[in-house]
Amino acid sequence: MASEEEKPPCHLLRMPYEILKPILTQLEQRDLLLNVSKTCVTIWELTYALAYNRIVVEIGPTKSSSAWRPLASGHHTGLLYTRHLKIQSLYGEYEEPKHLEDLVVGGILAALKQHQLFSFALTTPTSFKRTLSVKNFIILLTTQRSIQQLGLPIIGRIRPYPRFTDYINGDTRFTQLRDLTLTILDFEAPADQLHHAFRRASNLQELQLRFICPPNARGHDLPNPLPSGKASLFLLSTVTRLAFYGFDFAAYAPQLVRTSFPCLRALAVCNCTQLASFFLNTPSSNYPALIALMVKGGSGFSAFWESRFVKGLREVRELVFNTSDACLTDATMFVRHADTLNLFLLRSSDPGCEFALVESLETLLSNCRAIRHMGLFLAWGCLGGTQTVEFEEDMLARELLNLFDGNDRLQTLALGCNLLPASYVHQHTPEGLEQLERVSPIEEAAGRELIRHFASETDLTSATGSLEYLSIRSGIQVSNSALPRNHQLRAGPSKGVKHLFTLKPEVVFKPVSKEELMARYHGDGYYFLEEYIDGLLEQSHLSFLPRDDGYASYLWDTTDG
Repeated sequence: MASEEEKPPCHLLRMPYEILKPILTQLEQRDLLLNVSKTCVTIWELTYALAYNRIVVEIGPTKSSSAWRPLASGHHTGLLYTRHLKIQSLYGEYEEPKHLEDLVVGGILAALKQHQLFSFALTTPTSFKRTLSVKNFIILLTTQRSIQQLGLPIIGRIRPYPRFTDYINGDTRFTQLRDLTLTILDFEAPADQLHHAFRRASNLQELQLRFICPPNARGHDLPNPLPSGKASLFLLSTVTRLAFYGFDFAAYAPQLVRTSFPCLRALAVCNCTQLASFFLNTPSSNYPALIALMVKGGSGFSAFWESRFVKGLREVRELVFNTSDACLTDATMFVRHADTLNLFLLRSSDPGCEFALVESLETLLSNCRAIRHMGLFLAWGCLGGTQTVEFEEDMLARELLNLFDGNDRLQTLALGCNLLPASYVHQHTPEGLEQLERVSPIEEAAGRELIRHFASETDLTSATGSLEYLSIRSGIQVSNSALPRNHQLRAGPSKGVKHLFTLKPEVVFKPVSKEELMARYHGDGYYFLEEYIDGLLEQSHLSFLPRDDGYASYLWDTTDG
């Protein structure tokens, strides 16, 4: 028998690439890839192409310039292998330097080879002060024509605008561009230029426009997101994703009524006021292709379900609501979406609104059997001693316990519950204070108690069918009278790492990252998957009650027996 030393060596470079790539990927995840690359030139070429294929550059007041300076100066070998580039700015609206994003973009574009990138994105905070210059915009389009996916912030508002026709030949076409995201402050100014540029993208499949209203804009300072010019109407007629940020819809209702979006599939309304003016006055016939809707922040949600906009929608696939007064008062509207609704999230910062949801759950759950991802409020409960949670039977949304009956498609479930600690547990006890500070054990206790209801004392894996992730978000409300005067607890969201229940192949309560969830469901083609996952990973919240109200006393008395 040959000794270990006599065995022939394994020739790494002779392996098929299908086998070699997973090995290199594992090395990259363990931060060993670049060390291995130094062994020989061939390995160096393979590893650099893998390690720098997709890079993210972060710039901000807390980020060291040593991370981006070599890239912006062109003195970084790995940049030659980059195919997917994302630059994230963390600077606030009025922080200096104001044009650093544009400087970094210009430096990196100068260092890249022509037509090297397949995707490029520059993200900034929702701000109208952080912009990309028209010059760099034109350079990007002309030197990187292999780009398929492009995401840009507000294009600089320098007047007069350079004309694209002065820089781009009449026969130039951007045939590779498939997905484009633009942030626009005032559509009037750049519309003609955008029209000239993107009417040449003959294979464009996704066009997303993000309209931003500046803070404190009034009167003549209000932006005009829906002008009537020929070039603007061309873009609006081809847009597939549309988002409004910070608008007062009372001022724009007439424009919205007369504007049609024939190709629009996803609509987001974020941090806007007077939502009723939008939904009550806008006919759904203006949005014949709409399949995804998100309302986030803002106020005036109460009239949503009665609006002509909502009642006219057909075959909606995604609904995400996260506002201060979101509630479900009429679940019958879901019947017409029973065969298509796959993703549903309802989140309210008002516990009273969330509790009103329970009355409509039976209609929702009995009809919508196609749901794959769902997040909503479930119950009120009582936090007892030794990290135990009890749910009052008459306060539990019993309809949810039958959720898995016949539903073999549900993959993720985010459940919210409001918990009131029992007074006898948290009166001047260090253990009680520690329990409130460490939220993850509370979430686990609440989750296992709910799982016990779901499984009905049967095997959980078979009872939950296709369910893969279960998230618990607890709103913990503590009376000040039950706490010592010198306590160090702070109201607000938990600071710890978010834990979820993973149910396949067995039940485990562990940290789960956003990247893991995005990678798992990215291929399903959801428009608002990231916003839903943010809800799935939302931290539990601790708040203080000024006194023992009647409902808290009821729970505590019941628990005390």
